[in-house]
Amino acid sequence: MTDKNHISQKILIVDDEKDILDLLSKVFKKNGYEIDTARDGIEALEKAKSFKPALILTDIKLPNMDGIELLKKFKAMDSPPEIILMTGYHDLYDSTVDALKIGVFQYIKKPFTDSDFILRIVKNASEKVNLKMEVEREKHLILNQKEMLERLSFEIESANQIAAILASWEYSLDEKIDKTLLIILSQIGANKGSVMLLDETEEHLIVRASTNKNILGVKSKITDSGIANWVAREGKPVFIEDINDDARFKKKNGEYKYNAILSLPLTIKGNVIGVLNVTDKAGGAPFEEEDQDILQRFVDRIVILIENAQLNENLERKVEERTRELEETHKKLLHAERLSAIGKLAANVAHEINNPVTAINLSAGMIDKIMNDLKATLSNDEALGVKAQKITEGIEIIKRNTEKISYIVKNTLQYARKPKDEKGEVDINQLLDKFVEFAEKQGTLSRINIIKKFSPINKKISAISDQLEQVFFNLITNARDAMPNGGTITISTCIKDKSAEITFSDAGHGIPEDKISSIFDPFFTTKEIGKGTGLGLSICKEIIEGHGGNISVKSQIDKGTEFIIRLPVVSPIR
Repeated sequence: MTDKNHISQKILIVDDEKDILDLLSKVFKKNGYEIDTARDGIEALEKAKSFKPALILTDIKLPNMDGIELLKKFKAMDSPPEIILMTGYHDLYDSTVDALKIGVFQYIKKPFTDSDFILRIVKNASEKVNLKMEVEREKHLILNQKEMLERLSFEIESANQIAAILASWEYSLDEKIDKTLLIILSQIGANKGSVMLLDETEEHLIVRASTNKNILGVKSKITDSGIANWVAREGKPVFIEDINDDARFKKKNGEYKYNAILSLPLTIKGNVIGVLNVTDKAGGAPFEEEDQDILQRFVDRIVILIENAQLNENLERKVEERTRELEETHKKLLHAERLSAIGKLAANVAHEINNPVTAINLSAGMIDKIMNDLKATLSNDEALGVKAQKITEGIEIIKRNTEKISYIVKNTLQYARKPKDEKGEVDINQLLDKFVEFAEKQGTLSRINIIKKFSPINKKISAISDQLEQVFFNLITNARDAMPNGGTITISTCIKDKSAEITFSDAGHGIPEDKISSIFDPFFTTKEIGKGTGLGLSICKEIIEGHGGNISVKSQIDKGTEFIIRLPVVSPIR
């Protein structure tokens, strides 16, 4: 029966005996392999270059070239094939040892008496080739996902920096725009750019921030020629690879001092208020479409910055009561901008990461199954057994890291989405018991001891159980991370002021006093870069407040942290 998994694989047979070539060709073709043949070493090398075989069966004694030298040349190829050695000279011990050192898959003695035996050897070699190819593909996928996550992490970190600039009272509007411009340029690896805003008459563009400080304050009429003026008039972006070849903006005298340009309009409620210009990426690299997409996402931040700055300027002319109202509006706008940003990022994550992660998991499972099937075959070969073990260990690394990727994506999407589950009546002590049991079985609490101090609670709460379990998971994960050498987490429950109170206490390193007020902010984290998304506690706060409750924190450096959740009770437990 033909093995469909090997139909696409090519075999090159090298032997100076025509009968051997004909016999093996017939056997392998019958079993679905694509075959080519060669009668000597020189012909074999030429055939290998064009035919690109996955497997090579070769005699060790050949005309025109020593068999060992031929094996070395095969192994020096960019994608070396698996090699099965054939010989009728049973006393060539030294040649056999040399061949094994070079790395042949198997050694077969002539004459052949059992074609099934040869097919089994070829099938094993073919499976090894398939496995190597699959591992390489998975490695490439993981590297791509790593790059994507690093890109996402950098973008979130930059968004967090801009959010801090937006909220700061320390800088003037121009200083905020300048600092934001530098962060945006770093996103696409550019070092030249400017931000121009319309004046009060909306007839002139004024350079408000630029990497070239000599042009700050320069004014131009939007009716004049020029790229920024055109973008302000039309409200459309411009993406040009070589500005000196574009007839729309070609200078009458001389040429531009730069080649490529990205120019995007800044708009508020459909009205253009300015233009962002970026010219020439660092090192002379060309702009790409992805650069425009990244800039477009960050344009919204500049617009929010300017809009908020305008609100802040108006605050000075308002009475104290109106000032408080506008400050609250400012916070809501800032929070809305962050939600909008993470919503866009989350949509991209869902499309670009979830599907490949699923494919990686499925492929890792397939590789694991193949390795299990191969273990019996490899049990007598110590060297291949070691390689097989390394591959198995690599599969486990793939699985662990894809689980971590899935967790990060899940947290990001959870923050961006509104819950659709319906609430039900929940016994909080039972829910916590179930959660702790699950966490202990899952291994989440390695080196962590859980102490439960549950007081009798005679009333239920109205809640979505899955969401509360996510809150519990985030809190114990943070507590565990705060105690890297292990420790104790105490979970307590009681009734206070007609509310169910749940407390998570740890004996970790604590939270600095100046960080306490920010820990529930989106993207804020006290963990090292790459160790946290800055969304866990923000998600906890949104979930608890969505249940009509509240969450607070107490902490002391080197003594531990305590999170207190209060949820309204509804009906008696019967």
